[in-house]
Amino acid sequence: MNISLARTFLAVLEHRNFNRAAEILNVTQSTVTMRINSLEDRIGQKLFLRNRAGVEPTAAGWAFRPYAEMLIQVWQQARQEVTLPIERSTLFRVGAEPGLWQGVMEDWVLKITQERPGISLLIENKTADNLNACLAQGIYDAALMYDARPRTNVAFDFLYDEQLVLVSTTPRGRTAWHPEYTYVEWGPDFRMEHAKLQPENITPPVTINHGSWALQWIERRGGSAYFPIRMIEDKVERGELYVVPGINAFSRSVWISYLERLMQSEWFPPVLQDLQEMARLRSERNVAFKKRWNVK
Repeated sequence: MNISLARTFLAVLEHRNFNRAAEILNVTQSTVTMRINSLEDRIGQKLFLRNRAGVEPTAAGWAFRPYAEMLIQVWQQARQEVTLPIERSTLFRVGAEPGLWQGVMEDWVLKITQERPGISLLIENKTADNLNACLAQGIYDAALMYDARPRTNVAFDFLYDEQLVLVSTTPRGRTAWHPEYTYVEWGPDFRMEHAKLQPENITPPVTINHGSWALQWIERRGGSAYFPIRMIEDKVERGELYVVPGINAFSRSVWISYLERLMQSEWFPPVLQDLQEMARLRSERNVAFKKRWNVK
């Protein structure tokens, strides 16, 4: 399919206006109209409902959205792979949940770039659902996530158990609820376990779905939140954050999922072994931290 059709569809979907989409794409409004009409003819469904206020996507339009995004992504990756310089013979397409960047993905990527100059990296962050879907479609080679799922031609290996501990910007004891508590969205498993502890009639004053943002927030505003040990261990050691005593840590398993065919390559098995060794060391550091600060 013409990639310009998919780009135009996504522009209209985002801005809900043909004129605005034309400005973004640097084409005429009639070109946008022609492309959308052509796309609807090819699909055999109306993708947008036109009205005086603009346009609204139909059910078919919403259904087509992930496929349009996938088409653009595959095209971009194909262009990147076929234009690799001679000295970089391999493109490694890897994704991760946003919360797994600091102290996991970042360290792994650094080691790859330092020790394997023949590998070019394409790195993206997405939700676990998107990561699993992209692996199944072959869009990614590998992905780091909390919620790995069985897929045809996709293998997944356990790396280590993540420990999320409650820390505060000021020393405090255990309480049923704290007014300056920030809830960090660490995924569905964390949400279910956390719900068992949260009073039913109290909503956290602030909820953030990004770990790094949440850490920056409580450092600026004050308060407490749950974070993986890897994100806060140095700050606790320096006295910038304090472990709240008497609170159990939450545990989440970290996994690496990857296309099975990668194990037949020369470069991927050692790269995977590097990650597994990092995970082993991280697990040991987690145990040591919990022991030092009496985390249950």
